[in-house]
Amino acid sequence: MFTRKSLLVLAILISSLFAVSLVSADTVSGTGRLHARGNGSIVLRGDVDTLRIHGRGTLFFKDAGETDEPAVTGTGVRIDLPNGWVQYVGFNGTFNLTDADDIVVKLDGRNINLYAAGSGDVWLRGQGHYQYDNGENNITGVWTTEGQAIEIAPAE
Repeated sequence: MFTRKSLLVLAILISSLFAVSLVSADTVSGTGRLHARGNGSIVLRGDVDTLRIHGRGTLFFKDAGETDEPAVTGTGVRIDLPNGWVQYVGFNGTFNLTDADDIVVKLDGRNINLYAAGSGDVWLRGQGHYQYDNGENNITGVWTTEGQAIEIAPAE
């Protein structure tokens, strides 16, 4: 049974996931590929053909589309949260998902290695670098403590 304090912490954690939508509110969905490595926080929203995340920390996942079950390897404790959220506490491993619609994945941690192909938005905050390819443009950059919003979209 959840205590009042743990429910409050849970509510704060889940609400922090929705704050990210303000960063990328004016982007348009499309298709592309992103590879990012670093330490900090990543949030991915959208439809993925392929998603691979390796790292360690605390991972949250929600599938608002069809129910797609990720392949998760490594260590950590799975906690099924209200409203369809799943949390992996002490996550140290790999999270894989293919052909999933309308998902949100968040990882706060270290040694993050992300590969995403599909459509949507990615928000990166911490220290690291990324490479983004939409078929016509290949862009590299760094993610910082201020945060970096990246639209996975086609070239215009």
